[in-house]
Amino acid sequence: MICINMTEWGILPMSGKPVHRGHWALIERAATENDKVVLFVSTSDRKRKGEITISGEDMNAIWTQHLVPALPSNVTVTFGGSPVRKVYEMLDKLSSRSDIDAVRVYGGAEDLTANFSDASLRKYAGKLMKAGVIELVPANERMFGISGTAMRELLSKGDMRRFMAELPPVPSKSKCAIWDLLRSRIDEACIREFVRTTLIR
Repeated sequence: MICINMTEWGILPMSGKPVHRGHWALIERAATENDKVVLFVSTSDRKRKGEITISGEDMNAIWTQHLVPALPSNVTVTFGGSPVRKVYEMLDKLSSRSDIDAVRVYGGAEDLTANFSDASLRKYAGKLMKAGVIELVPANERMFGISGTAMRELLSKGDMRRFMAELPPVPSKSKCAIWDLLRSRIDEACIREFVRTTLIR
């Protein structure tokens, strides 16, 4: 008789602009519940009317320099592209394996509902669905008392103490570097806007 070591996979699509302690709690949960975790991180800019812009390039630097070194050892990160599309591509790859015991997709409840309907999962990961190994694991941001919107608001208001308190549990030096990088972009944007509206006529 041949024994196959079955594996449990956790998959997280993430924008995380910026990443906060709620995101990190979900990553750590996935790391404890699965043998392997793959994190798909968007590197596109986040631009919304009435909010500060968080650049994908800045977040990529933050991930690389400050967050990736602090990740649990069974978590790997892939940057770029659409995180949701990457999840479906990963599910397709896992469908051809015979050693899958569970595949858990983690995210906000609304995001999971919008992006991973039963119909879509049957279409793109039918074999895994038929085997009953796919599980959607929702996280309620209210549980953590923080959201991406709140983080961007703290950043735009210049509330360094509260912003840094809501960052993932990385060293203080890293928290300061994250603040300095993101806050400097706001200052640059303010100067550009001042020049555009006041000095150029």
